[in-house]
Amino acid sequence: MVRVVPAHTRLSPDGIDFVRVSHQSILSSGFWAGTRAPVFPLLLLALRHHWGAVRVTQWLIGALCWGALALAAASKLRTLGGRVATFVGVLALSASLQLGVWDALVIAESLSLSLMALLLAAALVVPRRWSWAGVLGLAAVGTLFVLVRDTNALVAIVIAGVIAVAVALRRAPGRALVATGVLVAAAVAGALSSSAGDRWLQGLHHTVRDRVLVSRDATKWFVDRGLPDADLVRGPDGNDYTRGEVFWSDPRFDAYLQWLRHDGRRALATYALRHPSFLARDRFTRLADTVGPRPSVQSYRLFPKARPPLGSWLNDVVWPESPLVVWPLLGLGVAAGVAVVVVDPARSGVAAIGTACIVVGIGLAVLAANLDTAETPRHVIVQLAMTRLGALFAITAALEAAVVSRRGRR
Repeated sequence: MVRVVPAHTRLSPDGIDFVRVSHQSILSSGFWAGTRAPVFPLLLLALRHHWGAVRVTQWLIGALCWGALALAAASKLRTLGGRVATFVGVLALSASLQLGVWDALVIAESLSLSLMALLLAAALVVPRRWSWAGVLGLAAVGTLFVLVRDTNALVAIVIAGVIAVAVALRRAPGRALVATGVLVAAAVAGALSSSAGDRWLQGLHHTVRDRVLVSRDATKWFVDRGLPDADLVRGPDGNDYTRGEVFWSDPRFDAYLQWLRHDGRRALATYALRHPSFLARDRFTRLADTVGPRPSVQSYRLFPKARPPLGSWLNDVVWPESPLVVWPLLGLGVAAGVAVVVVDPARSGVAAIGTACIVVGIGLAVLAANLDTAETPRHVIVQLAMTRLGALFAITAALEAAVVSRRGRR
């Protein structure tokens, strides 16, 4: 089961912005702290903007990274059946339309998903010995993962925290803190780059326009805290989701942009804390839709005219989108992972990582949906991939533990 190389490459509106960044001098702040995170523009620069090469390279990187994850995860199981199930399961997920469609698009999602897979592979393998090569490799992959998409920094921070706790509990040597330091530094660098390039500004605008200003009470709350020109922002000219259009250059929006930069994040965070229902109360953030999500990620296949490599029926089995299937599956994964960690130390590593992937993935998906309402399915695909991988790891580890325990009683 392998990913199929897409036949065509498509340049999306966001892709145009990546290309624009990649044409800037590699020594300039516009490249490293521009309107897009720098790793994907580096790839475009290295490939000299040859779209066919971009498509094939993204597929090749994905095949290598997901293959590494399949091998790493399978190596954590003790039985042949467990290893085969995990290996095939990871490759099947990687071949799903929801993950494979990005290879044909000139945007950062394919590379982000590939680096996520490689980072999880490192997290599974490196703790066996914590060699210097492993520590530095984990740090390097984590840095690339952070700098390919800004929201990935949150995953790196979680991994850094887990490593620090392991060192404190003497479950990992002191040199593992090198990886922690590098991951934290990368997250800080990514945050500084995002802030300097105003990358967070567009997502904040989407949230204010699409979620705050559709509610009378929320609008009044924000206007009382300085939000200017609410009618202009919610009007047709405020419906700007592509860099370089009127929203960024029209002087009528100057006061609003200044408010976003200086007060917007604080106002949104304060409002969310005082009104917790804001985090899951409309079409962008409903948990039932987030796990799918709605609209389906499959809608992106229309742009490059991609077909499910596994076929439609098998693709729906490998990557279900119905909340009635996904939520019980994720709940079973958490329960299975916790049970294995408690009763079976031999398989606790893969089960613990699986459980963490589900919990962290759901949390970050909700957070991402609340931070940017534009193209939510695309913005939560890494987090959703984490949850499905987590369920696979935890449930497979639990089934193997049950089989081994039953054999032992005979």
